[in-house]
Amino acid sequence: MTRGASRIARWLSFGFLCLYALTAQRGVSWQDSGVFQLRILYRDLYGTDGIALAHPLYVLLTHAFCALFGDFFSIEAPTAANIASGIWMAMALWLFHDCAMRLSRSRAAAMLATLTLGFSHLAWWLSTIAEVYTLSLCLLLAEARCVIRLLQGERSRRLFVGAAAFSGLGFAVHNFALLSLPVTVGAIAISIARQWHDNNTRISVPSFLLKTALLFVVWASCAGLVLCPALKLLAGGMAPGQVISELLVGKYGTQVAGRSSLSIGMTIANFGIAAISLLSPCWLAGAVALRRSFGRAASLGGFVRAISPAMRYTIALFLVHALFALRYRVPDQALFLLPTLSFAALLLAPLLSRIGKCGLLAPALLAVATVVCGVAMPLAANAVLHLPPFQNRIVASRSRILPFRDEVRYWALPWKHDESSAERFSAAAIAAMDAKGDASLFADSTSAPPLSLRLEDASPSWHLYTPWNDCSRFTAEAVEGRQTFAVSPVPGYCPNAALATGNVKPLFP
Repeated sequence: MTRGASRIARWLSFGFLCLYALTAQRGVSWQDSGVFQLRILYRDLYGTDGIALAHPLYVLLTHAFCALFGDFFSIEAPTAANIASGIWMAMALWLFHDCAMRLSRSRAAAMLATLTLGFSHLAWWLSTIAEVYTLSLCLLLAEARCVIRLLQGERSRRLFVGAAAFSGLGFAVHNFALLSLPVTVGAIAISIARQWHDNNTRISVPSFLLKTALLFVVWASCAGLVLCPALKLLAGGMAPGQVISELLVGKYGTQVAGRSSLSIGMTIANFGIAAISLLSPCWLAGAVALRRSFGRAASLGGFVRAISPAMRYTIALFLVHALFALRYRVPDQALFLLPTLSFAALLLAPLLSRIGKCGLLAPALLAVATVVCGVAMPLAANAVLHLPPFQNRIVASRSRILPFRDEVRYWALPWKHDESSAERFSAAAIAAMDAKGDASLFADSTSAPPLSLRLEDASPSWHLYTPWNDCSRFTAEAVEGRQTFAVSPVPGYCPNAALATGNVKPLFP
């Protein structure tokens, strides 16, 4: 990358870091984000949901970051964990810009592609709360950058080792790394074969095996935070097939296989959330450039042959991640589309390098329009979905409504600095339970994390039960007719045996 392009990458990365830090959520969060805040605070590397959902390296690195922020800036751990996601995303955008520059050979195109990704609803949303996806993307792009450089002819052994190391580290953060692994291995094999062919040398089998073993050792060492617990399970007598299942898919094996029982309505809602990230003018400009480029090609075969090895590698990454994300039907499916969106934006960069030839808007106007759309489209989506016909339908489709949380706003707007529903809920719930005295409260997996993080402010006269506790005592208290409350006393969000007694009352009627 040239000095000028490197300067642009640094300024873009710093600008997005400031944007994400300023708009990061203050305080505690709901659901998975709140669970991560709890685990980060207590440096709980493996949680309660098994190895596949542990994300130990994310917890470890973010815990260290929160400790530094606490020591130097007196920022509490939940807020620091939210800000950390923006830091990982800013680093990912620096790597993204470098990859886009190498693929497009155009500073303007790389800048536009980076703005498109950085201001996308999904990237911005995930950069303002405690989530694992931005650090995972950072390592995926670091791995891709090494391979792209290899496929473009660089002959450094550090790139081979770097690709293996970033892949292993990525696996210790999120299983997304396993999707890229076979594509990376194939690309490295092609790169090695091309080197031997270009140097007109014979293949040394012992040398090849030694290099392969070295790369595997590097990968396994970096992935040790997840491989070591798996080896302990194996040594403890668990069957190898079960250990592999625990390591790769955990309790989400059915969803990974594409056999989810999730309603079609929920899937459509997830795709609607993801679609907001595509409401940028650069996607339209890229589509026009692709159509004109394809039209100029003499044949489909000639068009395919003109695609460079590095572009083919990027296309393969996009297809693998897209296939997984589209089949992985879970309630928060939209969040799993971040790698797919990122690799699609990488493929967009070479197309944007041709916008001048297509008679489209100048890069400066496209850049301004991208920023404007990044802010305006979520606001428009939020306004439309708050209209009575849509809002009433959304409310009616949900089995429960969380206290203080505007469900539409929570998902539609990516900035979270003014989203304090979890904080207000925790304060109100603690005050309500303090007033009730000797009583018990059951909080589901969405509402339990913010309550647990603020429990030190509560009176010791009442007890909090969560899905991670032994809930038999809560059920026993409900059977005895003692004061028992639930945040959401409905099936799926409270123990069924306790609900059957009819004694569990809503905390907020």
